[in-house]
This record gives sequence, structure tokens and C-alpha cells, in this order.
Amino acid sequence: MMAKQSICGAAKYAAVATLGVIAGYGIKTVSSKTTPDTEIGESRYELKVSPAGITPSGSVTNPGEAGGEDSGAQKDSVAKLSRSERAALAMDWMFGANAASAEHQGLMHQVMLNWARKDPAGASAWLSENMHHPGLDGFIQGLVDVLAETDPEAALRWAGECKSEDEQLRASIKGVGALFNKNPDEAERLLADSGLSLEAQKLATSELIENVRASSQRNAQNLVGIMGAAVAAGATFDTSSIESVIEQLTNGVNGAGDFEDSLFKISEMDELQEDLAKSFVVIQDDGTLSYDPTGGSH
Repeated sequence: MMAKQSICGAAKYAAVATLGVIAGYGIKTVSSKTTPDTEIGESRYELKVSPAGITPSGSVTNPGEAGGEDSGAQKDSVAKLSRSERAALAMDWMFGANAASAEHQGLMHQVMLNWARKDPAGASAWLSENMHHPGLDGFIQGLVDVLAETDPEAALRWAGECKSEDEQLRASIKGVGALFNKNPDEAERLLADSGLSLEAQKLATSELIENVRASSQRNAQNLVGIMGAAVAAGATFDTSSIESVIEQLTNGVNGAGDFEDSLFKISEMDELQEDLAKSFVVIQDDGTLSYDPTGGSH
């Protein structure tokens, strides 16, 4: 049993190491143009695998920790293999019987997310040629995360390719999430044209509204908290309107006395975000702000 676990761990580590250059594990390669296809470990992947070269780095979880096996042992196992053997192990792990598992889907999501951030066109092109990959839904989720910010229509088209209806709905919600925050009518139009069922569209719209509400509450709490800290540091405000307070904090307000070098500032909000945040804020008689969780519905 232990030997089998060891082999599985090495296969997983081979996959992670092979895909590492895209997923951000810090693997050294000869060429920066890489693709996770059937030529992994061959001409397109000239991996310099060594105990130092395949050490995971950055904020990504150490694959040894994720797999429950000592990462040093996995590195040693993988480092002893030839490049083609590593490629075979990696591809077996990626395309094997468990390739649709949650663990695989999570890795595929991370691989595509990091790749698409660097080269969305290349990532999209590769995925177009690998639509039968068992990890397709994970790949799509990663691509949608990136496209949602720049091309929600493309994000929705990709969301529609998910094999699982639940994953399709989740990807669709993410795909128009950024747009919904700015132009909900346009986002709803795209959802209506996306091919989602009416029931799914209603579920998506309901979740998007809830997401916007939660974001508005956080913006309002942030506004109240930063103004409170600024006032405590000696800053003065024109509190004739909430709009005035928002404008001052968007530009930045300095404290006074010992805090004159301290700058109190909030992130700029678009018109819709500002309008929604204002609904959760009340100006008190003393000129301070308070947070109203009901959003003015009382």
C-alpha cells in the first residue's frame, strides 16, 4: 500500500512540477512559451529538474503538503526519471481515471488561471483544441476568472462549455460578475443570450444581486471605519453630505498633530458602487458616519 501511495505521489508531483511554470511553482525552463499538452516534458518543455530547480516557491501550496507525502521524497523520485518518463507520469495523472476529481479540477483551475493571466489568447487556443480533457471544467473556471474582467461575452461562451450544469452556472456568475457591478442591465442581457435556462438565469441573477449587496456593505463599513479613524487622528471633514465625505476620502485626508503625515483614503468606487454603499451609511447629528445594515429599508 505504501509503495502504491509513493508512486501516486510521485505521479502527482511530476504533474505539478511539469505544469509548474504555468501554475507559478517556479520551475526553470529554457523557453517561456509553454503549453500543457501531450508534448509535456518533451520539446516544448525543457525542464531543468533538480532538487533546487523544482522546489515550489511563492504563495502556492507546496504539493508535498497537499498530497500528504514528504515533498523531498517526491522530488527525489521525480528527479531520477528521464524527461519522457516524467511526462508520462504527469499525463497519466492528468488524464487518468481520477482526472475529473475535485483535486484534479482544482489544479487545472490554478494552471489555467495563471496561464491565462500571462497569455489569454494562447490559453484559449489550447483549450479549444482539448475540449475532451477530463479536467475541462477546471480549466474553464480558471479561464473565466481572467476573461470576466476584460471580455464577459467570451467568459460566458466558455462557461457554456462546462460539462457540469453546476459548474456552468458557477462560471456564468463569475463571467458577468464584474460587468454586473457596473452595468447590471447589460449583464442580464448577456445571461439571457447565454443559453442558460430561465431557472438558471434567475439563480445567477439572484446570486449576483446578493454579491453586489455584500460588496456594498463592505464598502460602506470600510467608509465608516476609515472616516472614524481619520477623525480620531484629528482630520476634519465637510459632512454636509455623504457624497462630500466619499469625495474627500477618495482623494485622501491627512490627520493632524502627531498624525499629520498619516493619510486616510478609500479606493475609488464607480457610480453604482457609490450609490449602493451610500444606502448603508447614515450621517449622525454630530457629523460622524454610522453603518446601517438594513440599507435604508426600514
